[in-house]
Amino acid sequence: MNDLSVLVVDDANSMRKLVVAVLREMGFKDMFEAENGNVALQTLKEHSIDFIITDWKMPGMDGLGLLKAIRSNPSYKEIPILVLTGQGVRETVMEAIENGANNFLVKPFTPATLEKKIRHIVTLVKKKGGAKA
Repeated sequence: MNDLSVLVVDDANSMRKLVVAVLREMGFKDMFEAENGNVALQTLKEHSIDFIITDWKMPGMDGLGLLKAIRSNPSYKEIPILVLTGQGVRETVMEAIENGANNFLVKPFTPATLEKKIRHIVTLVKKKGGAKA
């Protein structure tokens, strides 16, 4: 996992810092941050990203817009995406999965739960050679 670059997208700086801290503790070294989908897409153009963790509700381009933009671009469509959402309603979760999210995590969550989701997605993606988990 240490060789994967991760993009963390969330409008809340405190949430980005929490996710980055968990990733760092897991051994990730190459991490980027973005405060919304627009900044995330720019980061994707400038850097090679292997895994994205994104919030669902953000100003500017939200998580749904980001998912759609990534999945419609042949250069990015295979990047695994974990969606973080404060909305645990079934419709939100289904919309995320239907639009290409590999998995989701409802806020609030513990660092241990986040680590478990990250490990699960990375393991499945590596086993399937980049296919959706």
